[in-house]
Amino acid sequence: FAVYHCGNIEAQFVPDGYLVGEFASVVNADYVVEGSPVARPVMPISLDKTDMNADGIDVVTITGAPSAAQFSAINLDSGESVTGSIENPDTFTTATPGRIAVTISLWPYLDYRAIINAH
Repeated sequence: FAVYHCGNIEAQFVPDGYLVGEFASVVNADYVVEGSPVARPVMPISLDKTDMNADGIDVVTITGAPSAAQFSAINLDSGESVTGSIENPDTFTTATPGRIAVTISLWPYLDYRAIINAH
């Protein structure tokens, strides 16, 4: 096990690379490579816009997703959701108005998160 110290924060890495302890959520931006903590990389994701028409035609183009990344979108107003894999590039559309929380995930990258406003 490795111990992570950052100021007055201390947490312990477990063999699968995750941190345990009271402050794990603060320092889970790192993972273990060959016994040492390494910063998780940022995905080079970009959206061409974050405001769209909720007409089922208008699209948001998503670029930069690594191969095998997973996509989830939850409409925070209606509760509707969709999940699946994402290509690079890919598009997102909706016919339901609302604030849509988008998450793109692939270990060891940090999750990419954005809000799309569909009007």
